[in-house]
Amino acid sequence: MYYLYSSIKDNGIICWLYREEADRVEDSGWRMFSGEEDEEYTNNPDNIRIVSVGYLLDKDPTLLEIVKSEIGSAYERQNKEASWEKVED
Repeated sequence: MYYLYSSIKDNGIICWLYREEADRVEDSGWRMFSGEEDEEYTNNPDNIRIVSVGYLLDKDPTLLEIVKSEIGSAYERQNKEASWEKVED
């Protein structure tokens, strides 16, 4: 399962994602955003939902290789048509 902020449901576009240590057994550690959420929005647990890998891949097949990435990985893109770029810090 993956955590997914609900704003993505509204516009259907993920433009920023990162993977951290999972905080539950069924959690992959991936956190996904449209990139338009502010801190107040992301800090509200009512705006988070858990979705399956199949749901994500149906919405955006470009995530297939990305979701295989290791903990500490982060990716971004400008819009749905843009290529994913690995974020290096």
